[in-house]
Amino acid sequence: MKVAVNFKVDLSKIDRSRAYKSQNGAEYIDLTCFISPEEPDQYGQHGGIQQSTTSEERDAGIKMPYVGNVKAFWSEGVTIVKEAAPQMSPAQKISQQFSAPEPTFDDIPF
Repeated sequence: MKVAVNFKVDLSKIDRSRAYKSQNGAEYIDLTCFISPEEPDQYGQHGGIQQSTTSEERDAGIKMPYVGNVKAFWSEGVTIVKEAAPQMSPAQKISQQFSAPEPTFDDIPF
């Protein structure tokens, strides 16, 4: 399975104090991405991006903020659903269940 995605990250939400430098001097920040190509949200996004937590932080229940979105655009072996199914309010669902069928007039001779 292969999935190609585009990322959008809101840099203002990044906790820059969690950045670190590698041996070559490059600066990094760890992010975690969650992808559901078959289940887009109401905006057509297929996932979210959070700053990563350490195992100790996860054990302590610390949650990092979501800093961006993911949108799948190509796949091999996975179906990408482009738009979310329309959401109906409870009132719309009830109305749909109890609405009378539209009358047909196919048998009227004029």
